Amino acid sequence: MKKEKILSICIPTYNRGRVLERLLANLLEEIAGIQDSVEICISDNGSTDDTSAILRRWEAKLPLRHRRNPANLGYDRNALLVTKMARGRYLWYMGDDDLIVKNSVRQVVDSLEKQGGESRELGVFYLNNYSEGKWLTKLEFDSFQVFRRGGFGIPLDATFAGSVGLNRRLAFRVIDQQIEERDGRLYKKNFGALVLDGFVHSYLFLECMKTSDFLGVGPDIGMISRADGERTSYKKNLYIGLLMRVYLLEMKKYYPWFNQYTGICTVKEQFVKLALACEDPELEGAYLANYRALLKVLELEGKPFLALLVRTSELCRRVPFSKPVLVFIYKTARRRTGLDSQTDTNPVLETNMSRLMRRAEEL
Repeated sequence: MKKEKILSICIPTYNRGRVLERLLANLLEEIAGIQDSVEICISDNGSTDDTSAILRRWEAKLPLRHRRNPANLGYDRNALLVTKMARGRYLWYMGDDDLIVKNSVRQVVDSLEKQGGESRELGVFYLNNYSEGKWLTKLEFDSFQVFRRGGFGIPLDATFAGSVGLNRRLAFRVIDQQIEERDGRLYKKNFGALVLDGFVHSYLFLECMKTSDFLGVGPDIGMISRADGERTSYKKNLYIGLLMRVYLLEMKKYYPWFNQYTGICTVKEQFVKLALACEDPELEGAYLANYRALLKVLELEGKPFLALLVRTSELCRRVPFSKPVLVFIYKTARRRTGLDSQTDTNPVLETNMSRLMRRAEEL
């Protein structure tokens, strides 16, 4: 009988052949000597670049399985499809534009074998996120540790797919029993609504965590996030910001027991969005949705001083002479923000933004 793989590395991808190949080269080095314990699953969301050719070239070099959607199904549906491809005991998501911290795959496999045995099977595991020269979460221990459910109170960032690891058996149960697809989107039956939209990996992580006894945490292994450093439009920046804030509001409503890291929703980021709205009046509605959602998050977190700063910034924006000053400051620093142009005519982005703004108002 063929031995079960310990780990399935799951990568949803779309039109990022160049950086995907970089990740595959990274994986070739990382899994050397442990190929029998690891498989790599890739679901291509209908890419129009050279992704298919790249995957064919790497088939002989890696324990790789891949599939291709006939069209772009959106992130959530593609992430669910790559999840269903997994055959390993556990699965670990990776972003196609991220990189692996050196020796992380081997450490994950070793840790899952040693500490995630049948006597205390892990429901989920969390790996730290390395970005901008530092680990996202500051942990007091220095090796992979296992905690009982409810015995770990340090904030974790379940938004970043590269930090999320799942017990495949539990994840498949959640998919079969609690997720349904309607109108091209994934609805969670336990909520009866479209929630955690764009974060199906977070949903699976939280649902598996809720029903399991043990959580594994790796303090210094994981992914280097946003390794590609791609630039985005003004509108997409506002969309991503609002998406994160709606996510936080949904987390606080549906998973109040989970200590979600909230550094993804900063006042500093709000000042950037304020300057974008000053430069392009067409972004006013998206900016105001971001502004109101941030105030709600700060209210729920009990941070009145930060909320006051945000309100003050909005009052300043309404003073006529302040707008050119804000625009000037932003343009001076634009090179460091990862933003390009203020124009974005993507109809899908427009539709998603409108839906997200409605959701923000509901929350």
